[in-house]
Amino acid sequence: MPQIVFFVVAAAAPLTAVVGVTPASFSLGNGPGVPLTFLLVGVLYLLFSAGFTAMSGFVGSCGGFYSYIVAGLGPAVGVAGAMIALATYLTIEIGLCGMFGFFLDNMVTSYGGPSLDWWIYPMVLLAFVYACGRRSIEFSGVVLAC
Repeated sequence: MPQIVFFVVAAAAPLTAVVGVTPASFSLGNGPGVPLTFLLVGVLYLLFSAGFTAMSGFVGSCGGFYSYIVAGLGPAVGVAGAMIALATYLTIEIGLCGMFGFFLDNMVTSYGGPSLDWWIYPMVLLAFVYACGRRSIEFSGVVLAC
């Protein structure tokens, strides 16, 4: 049970990307409009959660959002939605790897460590994540707890 709790908590990790780019949004983006953007996104999440909750009683199969899209709009749109989700997650992953490599290199060099190419750090991280995925859920739960 504790491992599952840590996996659920880790599911909130995409918020790291939002927090990581917020300073850049204020300095390079629309400045004072950033809080309004957060408000708009919050309203969209509220509308999405209402629809998602209403449909959950009618969609009994597993398959994530694909199942919901197929139930509402048909298989062709479901496949398109799955491809959009895949492309979006891949893009987020690439962005997070770049952010991780840049900031970790800054941290390592600020403490007197060697300056490595930024892409080395995400490769090590991805290898570690792969190794955790190959192990048991108990091992990954302990890693998440740490």
